[in-house]
Amino acid sequence: HENKNEFLTIRNMIKNNERSETIIKYIDKLVDNKIKDNDKIMKKTASIPEGGLRATIYSKLCLMDKLKIKYQLNISREIKTTNLINLDEDLILKICKILGVFLDNAIEAVQNLSKKAVIVDIYTIDNYLCIDITNNFQGDLNLNNMGNIKYTTKGNDHGYGLTLVNKLLEEEHDRLENEKSVNRDTFTQTLKIKLNTVS
Repeated sequence: HENKNEFLTIRNMIKNNERSETIIKYIDKLVDNKIKDNDKIMKKTASIPEGGLRATIYSKLCLMDKLKIKYQLNISREIKTTNLINLDEDLILKICKILGVFLDNAIEAVQNLSKKAVIVDIYTIDNYLCIDITNNFQGDLNLNNMGNIKYTTKGNDHGYGLTLVNKLLEEEHDRLENEKSVNRDTFTQTLKIKLNTVS
């Protein structure tokens, strides 16, 4: 209910033609966002298709920059021509939620390590847009348990993000796929988005 009320407030602000600075200020207050715009990161993310996808990745890279987490963003050349215009808004919102959880988890996994590294790779294979999020980690990571409700390596009151991800992936099983892999001390989550072919 609280989230719904906040969205309704933002909707009314937009409907009443409030200035964008006022709306941004309100949203920043809601999420306690102290991250300033970063021109360097803005240039790096410029070739990601516009909209929520670019905004999600941009905001998480800004957070990594603030937390002094070493990050890489690798975008293949064909992404500039990748056409996401045929994906409906509902699907794009789900993609952003999933990526938000993956990036938040990667940030949390490296935050207290001496080596803090997150890599985001964006590329296409066949008719899929693929987004890999790789982070280093310490400790045990059980890939088989990751599909279980509320599985977490972070203790109590965590694991809800992956539960949400599993629910969204189930809803969009014909358009979204998730692959996970561990290579020594690195963990990779891959979100595969089936692109609509234009005939």
